[in-house]
Amino acid sequence: ASAISSVERKFLCSDGITLAATCYRPDSAQQSITSRKILCLHGWLDNAASFHLMAPELARRGLASEIVALDLPGHGLSSHKSPDASQLFADYLFYVADVATQLEWNTFTLVGHSMGAALSTTFAGSFPEKVESLVLLDGIAPIPRDAQDISKHIRRAIEARLTSNNRYYPQFSSMEDSPSRAQKSYSNLEDAIKARIKSVQSFPGSQYISQEAARALVERGVVTVNSDEKQVQFRHDPRLYWPSIQYLTNEQVEAMLFNIKCPVCLLQAEDGWPIEAEIQQKIVDIMLKPKMYCKLAGSHHFHADPSSVIAVVDRVEEFLNSLRQRHEW
Repeated sequence: ASAISSVERKFLCSDGITLAATCYRPDSAQQSITSRKILCLHGWLDNAASFHLMAPELARRGLASEIVALDLPGHGLSSHKSPDASQLFADYLFYVADVATQLEWNTFTLVGHSMGAALSTTFAGSFPEKVESLVLLDGIAPIPRDAQDISKHIRRAIEARLTSNNRYYPQFSSMEDSPSRAQKSYSNLEDAIKARIKSVQSFPGSQYISQEAARALVERGVVTVNSDEKQVQFRHDPRLYWPSIQYLTNEQVEAMLFNIKCPVCLLQAEDGWPIEAEIQQKIVDIMLKPKMYCKLAGSHHFHADPSSVIAVVDRVEEFLNSLRQRHEW
């Protein structure tokens, strides 16, 4: 097997946030057959370990000279935003652009899973000249909301922030005896992994996550909290649970998808996140028009599961090789 090197890297962004990433590339003794650069974006509450199997396999097959799997703000080993900051989906796009600038990548391929897929299509629609190709893994675009519900969403977001701030930041609260937030702890790493596996049961459809995928995500996503280094807590920003104050309308999402100019590979899991058939057909046949589109065995994290990752990489390899042959990147 070809040797692959992986290193951890930090990016100090222009707003002071520090982002962590795992970078993969073929060993220096091995020449990659392509100059392609790939940026991988994970899903909500996940982290760069979402690509712990897929990214090195892509590099091993010579499909990229460098692959960077990013921890988005508030996830994994990256910084949390300051107490005064809002949690906006669109803000993630700023960090994608900032990291690409620091990497000095003029153009690159985006591989996005779930929320990361929605970020990828939004970035490609906003910066079509920068994105050579898109690989979307069990996700497509931001979930739109009806325009007439805007007031309801704003109210819910503000009420959640008011309530949560009193718990998360009691030092700033004007309320007497403001309760501090007690972060849930787990007696050991194995209990945290079990909790991560169980959490999938609350998601729609028939989703599941393998022990191996959950372990990779949890190992990067927890911090020890006592001297014997057994008790752990999840390190992600609890404000990620807040309802969004800003949603796109159907018209805005459609306009963004129509603005994507690069070839698209859309892979969905048979037991993944369910999408209404009518909505999916409209996106696939009219707006996105992916060059490759197929459903594969597995669940929402099929790209991180040892039993399904090879099938995912096989399809991605077929897609990327077709672009090289036809000079589409």
